[in-house]
Amino acid sequence: KSIKKLLRYLQYTKNLSLLLEPTHTDNAELCCYTDSEWASHKKRKSTSGYIMFLNGCSVFWKVHKQNFVSCSSTESEYACVSDACNSLTWFDALITDIWMKPIQP
Repeated sequence: KSIKKLLRYLQYTKNLSLLLEPTHTDNAELCCYTDSEWASHKKRKSTSGYIMFLNGCSVFWKVHKQNFVSCSSTESEYACVSDACNSLTWFDALITDIWMKPIQP
């Protein structure tokens, strides 16, 4: 049943795509938003998520259950931001290497 749902979804969305139309040609504006939900899992683990935008276009996102139990919502948020910063650092190096120099904050 799940396979049929997946195939049906792929059939109806085959013409959809992500389009990257840069607003700046020489520079890359990289932006990231994060959020987490504290102890939302039945084993009291938190859920984290973030999305990265390059020149206003979403290029990377991730949602996952944290692999530890946070003692507070602040700890959960810090873990989410830390994970997002690691990905931002990697993505920043990637776009610098391939074609753009990032706009400094």
